[in-house]
Amino acid sequence: MNLVYHGEPFLIEQKINELKSEIDNGDPNSTNINIFDSSEVNLDTILNSCYSIPFLSSRRLVIIKGLLSMFESKGFSQSRLNKTKQPTKTKKISEWDSIVDELPQFPKTTLLIFFDSHLSENNKMLTKIKPHVKTNYFPQPYGHTLIKWVKEQTIARNVSMEEKAIDELIKYTGNDLRKIDSELEKLSLYSPADTITLKDIEELVVPISNPNLFSAIDAILAGNKKHALTSLINLMNQGTPAQLIISLLGKQIKTLLLIKSLINSGLPSRELAKHISIGNYALQKLTKIQDKISFDSLINMHETLIKADHKTKTTNIQTDLLIELTVIELTIYSNSMLKQKQASNR
Repeated sequence: MNLVYHGEPFLIEQKINELKSEIDNGDPNSTNINIFDSSEVNLDTILNSCYSIPFLSSRRLVIIKGLLSMFESKGFSQSRLNKTKQPTKTKKISEWDSIVDELPQFPKTTLLIFFDSHLSENNKMLTKIKPHVKTNYFPQPYGHTLIKWVKEQTIARNVSMEEKAIDELIKYTGNDLRKIDSELEKLSLYSPADTITLKDIEELVVPISNPNLFSAIDAILAGNKKHALTSLINLMNQGTPAQLIISLLGKQIKTLLLIKSLINSGLPSRELAKHISIGNYALQKLTKIQDKISFDSLINMHETLIKADHKTKTTNIQTDLLIELTVIELTIYSNSMLKQKQASNR
């Protein structure tokens, strides 16, 4: 049997792991499981593997990664890059053409899987091999589908998870399935009960510590809207969802409130680490930042971010616009405070 698996890589890996477990009792060193990277292997090696009879087993699993992606159509500007290297690349691609005729000839004991990311319908090689393969697409889950997937992963680990905990986890991770899976593994091992709670998420899942986040907070407290937006846009360009950015800003403002409250109560700065569970770098950075703004302004900022977080869940507002409106409102509080300080210093 010949299969094409394309789409979300982590979902494909999960499916392939299921197939691996059925061969030689899941032995990771089985000689009947062969995995190749198309950029590092030639056609002859693949054919030798596919035509080989499995050793003391009923099936041989052969996986080739990235082959079909080599046949995705390229934009005109990209095709003109490195003209001197194009013939070599074209030759390498053309070497795979003969695999089309070989596919129907492989023994029934061979399971060949083409493992690729998202493929277009006009992929040249996919079009050629379609009569001889079964294509399976693994879409990236979003929204309710993502929540359902998270629940399935918790059930597989023999634990359950509160709805609020699922929402909070997705805030931290976005739709990064690999990150979600890693956090669920940790939560299932360290949670004291069989149910993962919102408190578990808050205590065990570490928020992203990104220089752009601290830069944005610095800019917001300085009333510098342009710099703050630039930092947050950089975060979004790195793949951080707007909802997660707002959530992280809210958590940082909440931490600033806690630091300021403890310092105002007379607690020495060196004792803060005993009361606040964040990294030393983040703690030192936020301790310096909190001195720049009043307690009341932080309260107003926190309320603004709570409202913005609510909008991400209940409205269809464009994320870029929501981030900009939120930053504008936050910097208004900062500028108001700065004007008060300037007036008091006169």
